[in-house]
Amino acid sequence: MEAVIIDPIHQQHKPLVEDILQTCTQLEPHAANLDAMEALMQIRSSVLGHKNDAGWLRSRYFDLQSFNDIVRAQTELWKQNEPH
Repeated sequence: MEAVIIDPIHQQHKPLVEDILQTCTQLEPHAANLDAMEALMQIRSSVLGHKNDAGWLRSRYFDLQSFNDIVRAQTELWKQNEPH
């Protein structure tokens, strides 16, 4: 995630990664109360590992060179992540 956002309050540019990590830190007490720390840690891990859909899609397109195959691969990925 190389995106940059603008903090409207402080009128400063800020990396999106930094903003998400700060938000995760602010959410920790609430996540603990809701027994949702695992989900919050998954978000933090994804951000720190630079895992996002845009990167995944670029990588798959590089490998497959076909939008049809990318859509099929994305569908398969979603099916794997469905709750049972």
